[in-house]
Amino acid sequence: MEEDNHIRHDLTRRFVAALRKSEQDNDVDDLTGLFADDAELFRLDGEGPRRGETREFWEQYRAQFGEVRTQFTNLVESDDEAALEWQSTGTRPNGHDFR
Repeated sequence: MEEDNHIRHDLTRRFVAALRKSEQDNDVDDLTGLFADDAELFRLDGEGPRRGETREFWEQYRAQFGEVRTQFTNLVESDDEAALEWQSTGTRPNGHDFR
């Protein structure tokens, strides 16, 4: 997904924009605003699903990086669901590069 202009749903576009804003500004407010208070989030870090911890989830996600740039590689959308796949590159908080 080189360009984001083919994303059909407004909510999906807003998520992509909010994730990119968090990367640039280190601010997760827009991301957390997209989720219900009792949303269940899951990251592949071994901690399993988390419910109602949206702010903590995205703060922990962002804290893993110094600088980060996300490239979305796959998108599947239906009328009421979306799945996004992405790869991130950048630096860790210690300055080491990652890919």
